[in-house]
Amino acid sequence: MSRRRRTGSRPTTANFSLRKTCSELQGELEQSLRDSLSLRAQGSFMMAVYRAQDAFKAERALQKLLQDVSASPGPVVDPRLRFCTCFNLALLYHENGLLKEAAEMYSGMVNTKPWCHSGDRVTEEAIQAHARVSLGNVYFDQRLYLYAVNMYVTAYNSLHSDQVSRCKVMHNIGVTYICLKEDDTAASWLQRVVCSVPPDDVTFSYSRQIRFALQDGQAFHQVHLQSALFSFDLTTLPPSYQEYLAALTGAPPRESPPEPPRAPLATAPYPRQATPGSPP
Repeated sequence: MSRRRRTGSRPTTANFSLRKTCSELQGELEQSLRDSLSLRAQGSFMMAVYRAQDAFKAERALQKLLQDVSASPGPVVDPRLRFCTCFNLALLYHENGLLKEAAEMYSGMVNTKPWCHSGDRVTEEAIQAHARVSLGNVYFDQRLYLYAVNMYVTAYNSLHSDQVSRCKVMHNIGVTYICLKEDDTAASWLQRVVCSVPPDDVTFSYSRQIRFALQDGQAFHQVHLQSALFSFDLTTLPPSYQEYLAALTGAPPRESPPEPPRAPLATAPYPRQATPGSPP
């Protein structure tokens, strides 16, 4: 009497090989991202770009591998790792004046929905706002003001829980409408900021300053308005992302640095955070 051959979910050599390949790719991805963050902190921006590109290539390869063998059991890429990899590379492109490349990266991130797999609405809102506001800032630097306004307004409409971020986005909307020569609309958005935050908030003081300058008929230079925009970066990501980056780099979670004091509009304002290069 012949025995019936058993079949089941016993791991095969192919599955072990898959897991090993995925593990190696993820290790390469994490190391490249870790190196890029370290080089960026040291001010070696171009070297940081190269390592960020390596991390992005590893992330793409890992995603493709998992999609090709989606029927097989295997590791799932942490959405925080995916987002930080893309966001870091886009930030570095922007910081180095590679505006076309930065716009392409941010556009891909904006079109990725959702990033979070946990159903955390607040976190999802925050990281989508990071991508949209950053893309809006790139469009602003390219003098594509209508596209910039569209991104800012989309980010504003999607933010429901973070009042501080909403006010910064409103400020950016008002500044961009100045460039579009729509002073009344700009003044309206800036006034909404002034009415939404306490007087000791930096967003209040600078929005009010620009609002008064509009009333006085002061001429604005694009380079000054460009420096007046608020930006988001790795230090403003949600707490769960900060904790992940801290675990990845071995450093404690970073708090968002206080906004620097703003200079009068008669002189060039303080450069926008995380934009060390000269404007285009």
